[in-house]
Amino acid sequence: MYSIVIIGRSRLLTETNRNIFPEVNHLRPIITIEYNDHYNEIFRKLLNVNTPFDAIESVHKTYLDFESRHDNEKFDEIKKVLESIVNQRETIEVLDGGGLISDTGDLASMAQILIEAAPITHHPSLAFISQRNLHFKFKNKYKGLLHINVPPLNHYESKRLLGILLNQEPKKECSNENLENLAEITDGHPQNIQIIADHVRHFGVEVTIDDPSEINIWREKRGFEYLSQFNFDDSQLKILSLLTDFNSLDASTLRECLEI
Repeated sequence: MYSIVIIGRSRLLTETNRNIFPEVNHLRPIITIEYNDHYNEIFRKLLNVNTPFDAIESVHKTYLDFESRHDNEKFDEIKKVLESIVNQRETIEVLDGGGLISDTGDLASMAQILIEAAPITHHPSLAFISQRNLHFKFKNKYKGLLHINVPPLNHYESKRLLGILLNQEPKKECSNENLENLAEITDGHPQNIQIIADHVRHFGVEVTIDDPSEINIWREKRGFEYLSQFNFDDSQLKILSLLTDFNSLDASTLRECLEI
């Protein structure tokens, strides 16, 4: 049983439903969770999805009645609206507008409330679409979560995203050759692409291509922070140190090195 799926892109959600949950309606209602959203804002967005054609007077009265209630009563009302939407259209797509994941890497308070209020079904009733990842240490904190790993962008996708980001800037249009060179240092990671685009805005295309050392340092720092979450034993540390210098060792060679 799942109450929510966390995923990086809407396209992957469509593919997940098609491959794993084919019974789910493909026309999903969508809301966005912003940084400052609380009960009132979330209820308003859900109500607009659930009753889009209600008279303005009726909707306004419902809003005012909701705002006058205590938080525990507001939670119950949000739960009712979620159940109504899921019963009609099965999965609600929640876009991250800054209010999904907190600065600590955990789910923000309103996201946790939505999870708690979401009905338990045989398919995800909520789908959170976010460019940010939930921190590794929080992934097992919540029951009923299905995490879909986002594969890296290929070279063409990296180049295309860089082109979109950079060509929005006046006097910062990149040639096809420059985009090709920039795409080579992205590793297919959207956050790397954003960092590279910011670097180009500040220092120019030629400087970024000729000296990507700052970007490489940032990538190495991110890799170190990620690996530092894990407690490796002595043999695993030895393997990692060997692969740092010799990245093409076969299994038999690694075994021999571990025996030394």
